[in-house]
Amino acid sequence: MQRAYGVPEYAASYSWDTFWIYDSRGLLVRTSRPGPAGDETLMSITVFAPSAFCEIALSDPRKISPRLCL
Repeated sequence: MQRAYGVPEYAASYSWDTFWIYDSRGLLVRTSRPGPAGDETLMSITVFAPSAFCEIALSDPRKISPRLCL
């Protein structure tokens, strides 16, 4: 993803998944955390209106952590 789109504007890593948010492109990419071999698995790609990530996150914090927008 980073080779194709560059560094994400927002990112969050948890013990189970990593989220990369390209707000200006309207993409949220979710990958599994790297395994012992360093491999990741693409779990999902969410498409939204460009530059709307923080509006969505702040309107319903149950969906996306608003802490990424601070």
